[in-house]
Amino acid sequence: MKRAKLSFISLSAILIMIFVFTFPVSAEEATPADNSQMNWMDKGWEQIHEGETFEPDAYLTRGELVALINSYFDFKEQNEISFKDVKPESSYYKEVSKAFGAGYVLGRENNMFDPEKQVTNVEAYIMISRILNFDTTKQPEKMLLFKDAAEVPSWAEKEVEAFVKEGYLEGKNKIKPFENMTGSDAVSLLEKTKNGSETAVEVPAQTEDKGNGVAPLNFLGAYFITIENNQSVETGTLEEGNPSDEIIIKLVFDRGVVREYWENNQTQISLKDNKGQIIASEVFRIDNSDAEKSNIFIKTTEALKSGKTVNIVIGADLKANNGNTFGEEKTISFTVK
Repeated sequence: MKRAKLSFISLSAILIMIFVFTFPVSAEEATPADNSQMNWMDKGWEQIHEGETFEPDAYLTRGELVALINSYFDFKEQNEISFKDVKPESSYYKEVSKAFGAGYVLGRENNMFDPEKQVTNVEAYIMISRILNFDTTKQPEKMLLFKDAAEVPSWAEKEVEAFVKEGYLEGKNKIKPFENMTGSDAVSLLEKTKNGSETAVEVPAQTEDKGNGVAPLNFLGAYFITIENNQSVETGTLEEGNPSDEIIIKLVFDRGVVREYWENNQTQISLKDNKGQIIASEVFRIDNSDAEKSNIFIKTTEALKSGKTVNIVIGADLKANNGNTFGEEKTISFTVK
């Protein structure tokens, strides 16, 4: 009986392997490869920069972006290409031919691709819109409510409109079409496609100074943490108490809070005792980490006695990257162990 069961499992595995390797994914059916972020990212980077480490803070070229996209969506089929600036011996050739075969790149005028030119946000948005088969027949509407909508070139308006309607720019109030895209920006964008973006219920606020009326910034929780390899590791809740003498607290919000208004936000977080006296502390962020963009950290810089009550005060003027404010002062307390 066990042998029969094992044979059935083995046969099933063989059939699955035959199916997977026989039927490639087309651009219209594109779904992310089932692997970890580091796996697809490193594989894509290795295709054009063998032996080199992916640099999340560096601006990407068009060739580098298509290599990451091909790896993420597992595009493997190559089509013949004739771009003048992508020679067969080039490290970009295979990746550009895969992108062309998948149908999400068409090249530029004069039969050029510009593989080594830094890629802009709008170019990346167009590629993703094509891969995910967004409806790009609609005239601009939602897009027009962004502060810099006029900067979107006419040849990209319909794709950007689709990109906005699908919710991929939720929480932002600028499109920044010609801003160059960094490695971490690209990784974040691709990861959003994994389960589909949450469709935006509201469009961005018209001003960066007032965002409280439409979608106020929300506080999600506070945790004791340690920092390892430039990442926060939760070690307990405030109710459980600090696990060590070094007290570092992570404040989690529902959107990014560490870029455009960082200097303001540093002043909006403080520690106080029950008498309202300031407790010496340092407010900081973890740079260059998309996973930490919604987190603000505060660390005590003076020794605290066991049993002391500490109040974390979040100011009403704390701002999300899109300008929406917290809107009310909030205090969270814990007792030092």
